[in-house]
Amino acid sequence: MEITHMTYALVKYGAQIPVPRLEPIEEVRAFLTEHVEKLLTETRQVGAAPAGFFDNSQKQKQFRELHSGDDTQFLDAYRALAVALVAQMNGTTKLGLLVGVRATTATDGVIAGVMKLEVLSEHGATLESHVENGRVRLAAVKDVLDKPGKLQKCAIVTSNLPDEKVFSKDQLQDASKYFLAAFGIKIHPRPRAAMRTFYEVVQEIAPSDARRIEDAVITCSPGTVASVLTEVAGKVPEVTPAIQFDIVESLNNRDQPVTVLDPAHAIQGVYTLGDITINAPMPVLAEFVRVEKRDEGWQVIIECPTEPRLTRK
Repeated sequence: MEITHMTYALVKYGAQIPVPRLEPIEEVRAFLTEHVEKLLTETRQVGAAPAGFFDNSQKQKQFRELHSGDDTQFLDAYRALAVALVAQMNGTTKLGLLVGVRATTATDGVIAGVMKLEVLSEHGATLESHVENGRVRLAAVKDVLDKPGKLQKCAIVTSNLPDEKVFSKDQLQDASKYFLAAFGIKIHPRPRAAMRTFYEVVQEIAPSDARRIEDAVITCSPGTVASVLTEVAGKVPEVTPAIQFDIVESLNNRDQPVTVLDPAHAIQGVYTLGDITINAPMPVLAEFVRVEKRDEGWQVIIECPTEPRLTRK
């Protein structure tokens, strides 16, 4: 991988972003290369979330200028993104260095984006102690920042992605959404979470057919929600075009939209009955477990084609 452009600035609540400049790369080349390579490897792992997308055309344009613009466009786009990030921060968000980078890779063509490197908790205020005239020297503080593979927040575009798509990582996305909001990025859930959301929506929209749909979907090929539902409808005729439309719309309108499904990532279901738990893939639970309300309490019935075995531990 060859890093061609790099700049950075201190970002925290209320910070002023100085006019950026292209920074020397050599002293931090190995550090940044390892960060980027680990990020790209994560995008190809089984079970990784699909690429997110921009729902803000201006932010999309700025990321493409990081990717393909001249030096001035790269720096201007970086500064606009850094200012947008600071505007979304508050007094509880962690300070860090927002690193803008462009590189040529063997696997993904040209990649470009931003990484928010935060100070490891044990090093406290080390980062701000290295600030001079509003600037920090990355080579002097890289050993106290997030290690490669541990980075919490980044957004990367590549030559292999459509212009509207972006790889984004935010390990704190459920508790802190400012990073994604600053860049106008929507992310999709991981495949297993997407399947769980799909089952929830099916239960809401077609409760009487939910079990048959769950049984059918596990045999379908991965694809868009619409294509999977078309295949399901061939097995469950009650899944009408109107029902398919309602399911697709409901999934599209989630905070994390579900647009593709991979039935191979069938989720586990767990029934909890006091100290007893019944744990199995959802289609298995749907086929063999029945829960019924009685006058006093509930009854759980497990139908099994073979004799159950009791193991004492």
